Amino acid sequence: MAGSATNSSSFSAWLGKFWTNKGYGSTRRRLAQIEQQLVRMEAFSHGGRTTYMGDGLVLVKAIVNGLQIIYLVEAQDRLIAPWFIATGLYETELTHHFGRILRPDDHCLDIGANFGYFTLLFGRFCPKGKSIGVEADEALFRISRDNIHINDLSRNTSVRHRAICETNRDVKLFRRVGRSGNTSILEVSQKFLDHLGEAPSVEFSVPGTTIDSFSKDFGGKLDIIKIDIEGAEPLALAGAQNIISQNPDLQMIMEWSPGQIRAAGFDIGEFLSNLSEFGLGFHRLDPAATRIGRDELMNLPFMTGILVTKKPRLSA
Repeated sequence: MAGSATNSSSFSAWLGKFWTNKGYGSTRRRLAQIEQQLVRMEAFSHGGRTTYMGDGLVLVKAIVNGLQIIYLVEAQDRLIAPWFIATGLYETELTHHFGRILRPDDHCLDIGANFGYFTLLFGRFCPKGKSIGVEADEALFRISRDNIHINDLSRNTSVRHRAICETNRDVKLFRRVGRSGNTSILEVSQKFLDHLGEAPSVEFSVPGTTIDSFSKDFGGKLDIIKIDIEGAEPLALAGAQNIISQNPDLQMIMEWSPGQIRAAGFDIGEFLSNLSEFGLGFHRLDPAATRIGRDELMNLPFMTGILVTKKPRLSA
């Protein structure tokens, strides 16, 4: 019996050492390698999941956190469509962030919806909530609307053809031919367009409205705002005072493009001060929502997105 106990103890010690020093670590590394390989297989096999639909549109299948969403995109686009068609991936940092924090009953506003990528993602991830996209470009608005119906999300998801600004007024914009995702209140120089081999921008006007005007649509409750409008973010957030004040848990994910903001005629320091007066802080889109100081943010270059909020949401 004593020998049996000794053998058992020795085996347990050996097993513990095996898992600690060899087995567990080796298995964990191997699983990580397999996961990386699966991600690569998913990415590089994605190109075959596209179909040209005619009329300058390509249908793309995307897998987001295990959920399938299909999108029509402009075939002639040179900004977003090429890599999205080839990989099925788009703004992965923002996509992963939303995958971590979205809740089934969230109310989401997608400002600068483009072809509706995030508008539909919100609608699919928040089936008990509500998702509204806002897109100023009429062609992209129509594509977004089609994408909502193709994915059978019209019950809780919609898109509006509007520009977002500080008040209700018409807004003059410039559509980039071949790069409609860069449509902006700014007119890009012809020298820059010639460098890209791009045709002159097309000027157009669209009715503008405020973020606050959507309060009634959401019953006063707004959880998520994604905003990407090519440097006009200060203009849009100037019309969001009520929404920000009435929703202390609001999570705003905003493209940080200081060059575009300055080019649009806004003072970066004043813009950040205005947001800080609402008690809003600035954070990276990492799992810990790492705080970014005002001075640090002033000196940061372009970032796909930053989190602007009073209370960072770290998970769903």
